[in-house]
Amino acid sequence: MKISRRIIYWVTAFVLVFVTFWSGYAHKSTKSSDEEKTVPVEVELVSTDSIEETMELTGWIKANAVVDVKSEVPGRIESLQTVLDDGDLAAVEEGLAVKKGQQLAVIDRAVYLAQLEAAKANVKAGEVELADAQREQKRIIGLYKAGSATEQSKDKAVTAAKLAEARLALAMAN
Repeated sequence: MKISRRIIYWVTAFVLVFVTFWSGYAHKSTKSSDEEKTVPVEVELVSTDSIEETMELTGWIKANAVVDVKSEVPGRIESLQTVLDDGDLAAVEEGLAVKKGQQLAVIDRAVYLAQLEAAKANVKAGEVELADAQREQKRIIGLYKAGSATEQSKDKAVTAAKLAEARLALAMAN
């Protein structure tokens, strides 16, 4: 049995030596093929520089909040400008931070100035109409007391004066 054990040791040692040499030879042959597969690279020294990179992407942007921007009165926009915190005027541009109630546009004033003048004229006409109705009321009441006017004409004069007063109040409200 000792002989067979010796043979097993010698055979095992021979196999280990053979495998070691064979793996070294195989490694040497793959090393030369790896050298043939190497890719040349360029080397650059590290330095500080600015990089500008732009990308064009396609996608969807979702806002955090949806805000309705509208004017208190309708009209044609004359200019888009706002007053900044420091009091300077600035053009309204996309991305400008604004606050609630901050003026963003100037609406064409010509229409509103014409409406203002018309309202002033209506008030003046209402004042004249009221003065005329009050004068007529006073005259008819005097005639009624003298017996020269009917009660119906007196009532119409009083009603006309009240209507003129109401029209003046409406004109002043507008």
